[in-house]
Amino acid sequence: MRVALWFLLLGVSLAWGHRLNVLVEEEGAELVVWAYFKKDSPCMECQVVLKNAQGMIERELLTDALGYARLTPLSSGALELIVNGGAGHQKSVTFSYTPPPQEAQEREGVLDAPLVLVRPEAEVSLGGIAQGMALLLLFFGALWWVYRGRQ
Repeated sequence: MRVALWFLLLGVSLAWGHRLNVLVEEEGAELVVWAYFKKDSPCMECQVVLKNAQGMIERELLTDALGYARLTPLSSGALELIVNGGAGHQKSVTFSYTPPPQEAQEREGVLDAPLVLVRPEAEVSLGGIAQGMALLLLFFGALWWVYRGRQ
């Protein structure tokens, strides 16, 4: 009985670790789909199918090497996204989609340049460096003082 219980628990844990996960986010008028088995195991070249409320296929594409796919729905309302990962792994996600207003799309079209994130320059002050050195000396001095008594 114990052996059967161990095999059951092992089978459940392996199935849970190898299940297909799908995340869908809206970015403007596009949907960004991320399909993965585990955090370090993306669903590469998995089939992504987008169906409208009537069950008609609107879009069909494959994920990239990182498990991502970008698509623009043709209709709004209730949509179903199906990701087929092969070997019997399939996940279906239903959600409601509303396209952004036309004004927002026009504003996005003006800025077609790629977004570059700029990190502000760090202000390096002599006082900050001195304070950091003093903390390091204090820390290692305390360690030396504690361990010198044990010798």
